[in-house]
Amino acid sequence: MKIENDAFINIYNSALRYFSVSEKHEDFNLDLAQFLSTLFCPGPNYLFIYDCIQNKIILVNDEPYHILGDLASQLSLMDIIRSIHPDDLAFVQLAEEKMVDLMIKEIGFNNVSKYKFCYNYRQKLHDGTYELFQHQFIIINTDKSGKALQALNVNCKIDHLTKDNNYKLTAIGIMGENNFYEIDLKANLVRNKYQPELTVREKIIVKALTLGKRTSDIANEYFISVHTVNNHKKNILRKTNSKSTNELISKCLNEGWF
Repeated sequence: MKIENDAFINIYNSALRYFSVSEKHEDFNLDLAQFLSTLFCPGPNYLFIYDCIQNKIILVNDEPYHILGDLASQLSLMDIIRSIHPDDLAFVQLAEEKMVDLMIKEIGFNNVSKYKFCYNYRQKLHDGTYELFQHQFIIINTDKSGKALQALNVNCKIDHLTKDNNYKLTAIGIMGENNFYEIDLKANLVRNKYQPELTVREKIIVKALTLGKRTSDIANEYFISVHTVNNHKKNILRKTNSKSTNELISKCLNEGWF
């Protein structure tokens, strides 16, 4: 888990590089933000403002509770980072670093509030499954040097449009500035090997399934009921985001799980 913990810290530190902690700021119109997200987002979404002065998340609408569950009640920037799919952590870190690079070398901190930044990643839902989200944000308050005081973030579910992450970053000038479309970061991406978080018993059952054993065979071999085996299978399918036993077995073989 050390690789993942390092990734959490690196993403967090990258994000903080374009924030300022030196000045107070004006309040943002939250009702307007919610209206615009409903109008322009192509799917279910939730909004939050990251306030670097108070180092906290300000929720704009109630959707995080429907999407993230109990996590939304005391949501922090690190909580959001921890909800990112392990296979997408390296990409998110790379995207955050590339954004800072753009701000310094191409855009300039004095112009960062004129840009919307976006990229995709898979996020963990309240039921333990992962779905693809488009993450968009725009800086809404800056200090005199142009560093961010507050950023409005919109996370929109797009798994009904595509299941595949394109691993690209886009920066769109909202006032006629130069655009930086679909910067492909995949070539520079080193992914962490993902392993589903299963219990010891669940791993045993997965191994038995990959060997072609039937539910009744597994129940007899491990002295448990067929009902118990089916419950384990249901939990395994949910945790691995698989729709069937055949899909689960295919993932195990292709990804080298267990």
